[in-house]
Amino acid sequence: MRSDMKQDRTIMGIRKGVLALAALFCWMMAAAYSFTATEKPWTYWWWMGSSVKEADITEQLEGMSRAGLGGVHIIPIYGEKGDEANYIPYLSERWMEVLSHTIREADRLGMGVDMTMGTGWPFGGPDIPEEFRAQRFRIEQGEFKITPTGQKVKRAAPGAEGFVLDPFSREAIEFYAQRFRDALAPLEQRPRAFYDDSYEVYGANCTRDFLEQFRTLRGYDLKDYQGCLDPKSSDPAASRVVCDYCETISDLIRDRFAARWVELCHQMGVTTTRYEAHGSPGNLLDLYALADIPETESFGASTFKIPGLRHDPKYEPARFGHPDPLVMKFASSAAHVTGKSLVSSESTTWLGDHFSVSLSQIKPQIDELFTAGINHIFFHGTTYSPYWKDFPGRLFYASTHYGHTSHFFEELPALTAYIAECQHILQQSEPDNDILIYFPIYDIWSQTGRAEVIRMLDVHYLADGLYTVPFGTLARSLWSRGYTFDYISDQMLKERAPRRGQVVLVPPMVHIPHQTMEALLALAEKGTPVIFMDDLPGDVPGLFQHKERRQRLFQIEEALRPMSYSCGGSQEVLTYTLERLGIRPEPFKANGIDFIRKKYDGKTIYFLANLSDRSGDCWVPCKSRKITLFDPAAQTRGTAQTRRVNGQTEFHLQLAPGQSIFVFCGTDSEADYPVYQLQADGIVTLDGDWRLSWKSGVPKIGEERLFETGKSWTELGESYDIFSGKLIYSRTFSLTPEQLRGHWRLDLGDVRETARVTLNGTTLPLLWHIPFAVTLPDGLLRAENTLEIEVTNLSYNRIIDMDRRKVPWKNFHEINFVNIQYKNFDASGDKPLDSGLLSVPKLIPVRLENSRRK
Repeated sequence: MRSDMKQDRTIMGIRKGVLALAALFCWMMAAAYSFTATEKPWTYWWWMGSSVKEADITEQLEGMSRAGLGGVHIIPIYGEKGDEANYIPYLSERWMEVLSHTIREADRLGMGVDMTMGTGWPFGGPDIPEEFRAQRFRIEQGEFKITPTGQKVKRAAPGAEGFVLDPFSREAIEFYAQRFRDALAPLEQRPRAFYDDSYEVYGANCTRDFLEQFRTLRGYDLKDYQGCLDPKSSDPAASRVVCDYCETISDLIRDRFAARWVELCHQMGVTTTRYEAHGSPGNLLDLYALADIPETESFGASTFKIPGLRHDPKYEPARFGHPDPLVMKFASSAAHVTGKSLVSSESTTWLGDHFSVSLSQIKPQIDELFTAGINHIFFHGTTYSPYWKDFPGRLFYASTHYGHTSHFFEELPALTAYIAECQHILQQSEPDNDILIYFPIYDIWSQTGRAEVIRMLDVHYLADGLYTVPFGTLARSLWSRGYTFDYISDQMLKERAPRRGQVVLVPPMVHIPHQTMEALLALAEKGTPVIFMDDLPGDVPGLFQHKERRQRLFQIEEALRPMSYSCGGSQEVLTYTLERLGIRPEPFKANGIDFIRKKYDGKTIYFLANLSDRSGDCWVPCKSRKITLFDPAAQTRGTAQTRRVNGQTEFHLQLAPGQSIFVFCGTDSEADYPVYQLQADGIVTLDGDWRLSWKSGVPKIGEERLFETGKSWTELGESYDIFSGKLIYSRTFSLTPEQLRGHWRLDLGDVRETARVTLNGTTLPLLWHIPFAVTLPDGLLRAENTLEIEVTNLSYNRIIDMDRRKVPWKNFHEINFVNIQYKNFDASGDKPLDSGLLSVPKLIPVRLENSRRK
C-alpha cells in the first residue's frame, strides 16, 4: 500500500513538473501576441495650459496607441503664449469633461490614464490657508519661530497656481484632497492612479505643531536643546538631537502625509497610487512602500561603455550625476520586500539635449532600469500638441521627446514592442534576491555640521553621497561581484519575514535602535542568517534615555552574537560566509553583463543586458541542463547549448554589447532558432558609390546623388546639412555560387539613427539599437542583389536651420526654453550632427548553430 502511494506521488510529481514547464513555455509564447496596457510602456503627457479639445485628445491617443503605448500620465502645466483664450482652469467643470473624455477614449483603445494629483509640482495650489502651507522654523534671539516658506507650485497650470502644501500635516493633505474628492464625484470613471512627484519642497523643515509632535514622539522638549540644531554646535548631544529631529520629520511625512494620501486616494475610488519618494526627508524605503506602485527616476545619461554609443557632450555629470541602479533599487526593494508586483520609473529625463536623442541611446537606459528591478516604464515624455500645429509643436523643457513630432515617432513601435516583451515577463515573475542589506538611516540622520539640519535624500545625493558611507560601498561591491540583494529598513525588519533562504546583511555602522536589534534577534531565532559586516553596532540613536537604551542594546547583542555571523570588515570572510550559507555570486558580472534574477512557478529566469565593451561570448555555469534563450528585441527563441565541465553544467551565451536576452532555466524551447553565430572567412565590404535619394522629411531633396557610405551625409552641404527625415541608400551587388551556399549577417556599423533594410524586395525588421546588424534569412540572397537602406536621422539639424532663420517656435510662458544645461536653447551656432551610414556596410559570413548538448 505504501509502495503504491509512493509511486502515485512520484507520478503526480512528474506530471506537475511537466505541466509547470508547459505553462512556462506557453507563458513565454504569449509574449509574441498581445500585451496588457500595463505591460506596455506609458508616457507622461503634459497638458500646456490645459488647452485641450476632445477631437485632438482622441487623435493623439490613437496615435500613441498605434505607437505601442499602454497609457498616459496627465500633468497640466504652464501654457503657450497667445493661447490664453483656450486655457481650461484646472478641475473646473470643463476640465473634468475633457478628463472624462480622455479616460473613455483611453479605455476604448485599451489604454490607461494616470494623473498627478495637482499640476506641476509639488502639491499645492489656490486657496491653501496659511496654516496648511509649507512651514519652516528659525531660531531668532533664542526663540523657535515657525513661519510659511512662501514657496509656490512650480510650473503650475492655469487655475492651480498657489502655495505649496505642508508635507508634514495630516490636516493639510485632507484639506487638499477635498477639492479632488468634490471634482471626481460626478465622474463615472476614475483615473487608474494618482501620482505624487519627487519631493521638491524647498526650505520646509517643520510643521505648525512640530514642537508638540517632537515632544510626543521623542520624549523631551526640543526647545531645551534647540542650540544643537545649529550646524556650528559643539554640544556633545548635538548628533543625538539632530537625529531625533530627522526621525521626527520622517515620522510626520510618512504617517501624517504620505500614508494618509494613499488612504484618501483609495477612498476617492482611485485604486492605485504612484509615489516618487526620493528627495524626501524620510526613510525612502518606508515611503516608497506606502504606494501601490513605488516609482524611481532615471535622470540624465549613464556611463555605458557600449562601443558606438553616443553620449551628449553638453550633459553636465558634475551637476546632475548619472543614473544609478543602486539608487533605483530603493524603489524596487520596497516593492520586493512588501510584495508589490509593479515598480515604475520616470525614464530618460534629460537623456540628451532636445531633438538629439536616439532610440539606440534609450534602450540601454531602459535595460539598466530592468536590471535594477523596474518593470513599469513611463517615458518622460510627451507634450499634448495638436497634429495641425507646425513642427516642433508644444514642448516641455525637461524631457526626451516621444510625441508625434519626434524624429523617431514612426520607429517608436520597435522600442515599445521591446519594452512590452520584457515587461510581460518581468511583471509576472517574482523577485529572487538572496540578501537583504539593512539601510542604516540613523547613521545618516546623526551626521551634523550641515547648513540645513533637514536631510533630503534625492537621486543626486544618493548617487554621490551613498558611496561615502559603508552601506554604499558594500552595496556597490556586492553589485559589481554579481550578488543579488534588496535593501530593508528598520520597520520592514520588524514587520516582514525574509523568504526562505534569504540572509540579512548589516553593514558597518554606529547607531541602531535596540528595537531593530530585537527584530534581528527574533529573525535569527527563527533561522534567518544574520551577518554583520563588521562588529555589532555600539550605540543607539537619539537623546531620550539613551544610556538605558544603549544598555538594552548590549544585552540583545550578547544574545544575538553567538547566533549571528561577523565578518570583521573583511570581504573575503563575507564571501566565505555567504558561500557556507549557499549564496554565491552569479557569473554574469564577471563577463561584463548586468542582470536580474527572478522566479516563475519555481523556475529561475534571468534578464541579461550587455552594457559594457566586453564581447559577451562565453560559457556560463548554471544549475540546469535545459536552457531556453529569448531575444525580446528580435522576438526569437531557441534552446541553448550546454556542456559538462568538471561536473558543472555550463551554457553558451552570445550577447554582444548593446544586446539583451532572457534566460529560462529548466525549459527546452520547441522553436529551434539558430541562436549561435560563428564568424567565417570571406567578408564582403559594400564600399564604393551608393545612390542617395529622398524618401520623406524637411527640406525636400529632389535630385538623387551618388555618395559613399562611411561618412555623414551632412558633408554634402546644401540641403543635406539641415535635413531631418528619411533618405534611402541603394545599390546592387553580386555574389558567387559558392558564397550563396553560406549564411550571412549584414552589419551596418555606426548608424545615425535607425535603418530599415530592404533586400531583393523583402523588408527586414527595423535596426534601431546597437548592434545595427541582422542575420539574413536563408534564400534571400541571390547572384544579383538589390539593397536599399532607409535611414532616419535626428531633427536637431532642422532646428539649427530654424534658429538661424529665427523661426519663432519657442513660445511658452515659463522657462522658455532651456537646453540640457538650463541655459537658453539656441542651436543657431551649432555644427550639424552626423547623419546616415557612418560605417561601410559589410556582409559577414557566419556559421549558424542550433542547440546541442556536449
